[in-house]
Amino acid sequence: MTLISSKTLKKWLPPILVSNLKNIARSNIRLCGRYSNWQEALARCEGYDSDEILERTLTATQKVKKGQAVYQRDGELFEQIIYSWPVTSALMFAAAQNKGNLNVVDFGGSFASSYFQNKKFLDSLQSVQWRVVEQKSVVAAGSKNFAGQEISFHSDLYQCLQDNLPNVVLLSSVLQYLEKPVRFLAQLSKYKVPLIILDRTPFLKKPKLSYVKIQKVPKRIYRASYPCWLFSKDELISSLYENGYALLEQFDSLDDLSPEATWQGLIFRYPPHESLSE
Repeated sequence: MTLISSKTLKKWLPPILVSNLKNIARSNIRLCGRYSNWQEALARCEGYDSDEILERTLTATQKVKKGQAVYQRDGELFEQIIYSWPVTSALMFAAAQNKGNLNVVDFGGSFASSYFQNKKFLDSLQSVQWRVVEQKSVVAAGSKNFAGQEISFHSDLYQCLQDNLPNVVLLSSVLQYLEKPVRFLAQLSKYKVPLIILDRTPFLKKPKLSYVKIQKVPKRIYRASYPCWLFSKDELISSLYENGYALLEQFDSLDDLSPEATWQGLIFRYPPHESLSE
């Protein structure tokens, strides 16, 4: 098991791009306060489900789909695709274990931004089914603008898992925005999805209990504030181990939003030492 360091990331990307990514993260987002529970922080927040955020992300994704932009993340457009190479590798690994067929449930996946990010690689596969689970407003807009043969949008995660068990569940920058993330992972792990990918997830640098901060987005982007967990890694992922998952790999994510934590990705496999094919 190896940890991909920030030094390695700098070898993958031009120095100016690494610098710009970190500057974007630091200048756009602030994490404030420290709260022992979700509700205490939530009472001090403005929210994140506004029409402004929805429209901004929708417009950015439409530009990517039409070829007017190369890549978007969180409603921000970029001049080149910024890959999470470990996530791309994990997706291709899952497909390789299933004769070139990839079935992803992308929980909190916005308008399938990770699908469009990796599309040039996904196009080489035998088949792709990419199911995004999101809020009802996103599902409605996504179904209207982006749904097709490979992409679909859903509002009920557990119904997706029961109807057609995927070979991958992708959780990218989402667990920290759930009120009860530990309980969520415990429920998810009972379905025995072969591969669970966590990306862009904040873990505290010093071993301590998880706590909540308030994440604030500057007005020049869109007005929003919402609770955000900083996790004790052991506390968050204990249920995955308890339900038979093994940590296949871990890596640094590009996010860098707080000196208290590092944003990482974790790839879990079930069963630990067997083929992912059914």
